[in-house]
Amino acid sequence: MRAIATISQSALLYNLSIVKQYAPQSEIVAMVKANAYGHHIDLVMPLIENVNILAVSELKEAQELRQITDKPILLLSGVNSSEELQLAININCHCVVHHISQITLINNSAQALNVWLKIDTGMHRLGLSRNEYQQCLSSFKSNPQVGS
Repeated sequence: MRAIATISQSALLYNLSIVKQYAPQSEIVAMVKANAYGHHIDLVMPLIENVNILAVSELKEAQELRQITDKPILLLSGVNSSEELQLAININCHCVVHHISQITLINNSAQALNVWLKIDTGMHRLGLSRNEYQQCLSSFKSNPQVGS
């Protein structure tokens, strides 16, 4: 037996309208990682054209997505090398910082980058500790190339 998930386009649009209704001043991030969770990004994209940011897990996904949209892309994995950082900057990604090593990497760049901080809230999978968060925040506040 094989499991099949079906996306209801009308339900997706309805859910998006409810989010906008309850948070009218908020920006909306649509998680489209893993090819829209296996539901084919090309089928989902027209439905979520009114979101503000699209989120993916990996840089390869961001590269593929950049070919079909100019919307901001949030890279959930962040970057782990100067080469990845340069590519993320080149394709206009926002980067999540979830590890202390990413702070130095980003601060060594002379190019502008929007960053999001991921805080470990207790699951201990990904995210900065309280001390790392304070260090990161302090470090990025003094870096004019880092935006939020």
